[in-house]
Amino acid sequence: MITIYVNDSPLKMRENSNVLDLLNELKSPTQGVAVAIDDTVVPNSSWETHLLNPNNKILIIQAAQGG
Repeated sequence: MITIYVNDSPLKMRENSNVLDLLNELKSPTQGVAVAIDDTVVPNSSWETHLLNPNNKILIIQAAQGG
């Protein structure tokens, strides 16, 4: 297991987890979501191949509708 930080909260994930695994673990939608790891945006086309590393600082932002 590794520890990552999602929106400043620690989370344990299994080794070799990717961004899509993280979103599934969090039950997060995959549409209208942006993910940055250590201040670098990860394009959704790379979510399945971008592996998480111990102590990554991950920011997940979900678009909101309003007016």
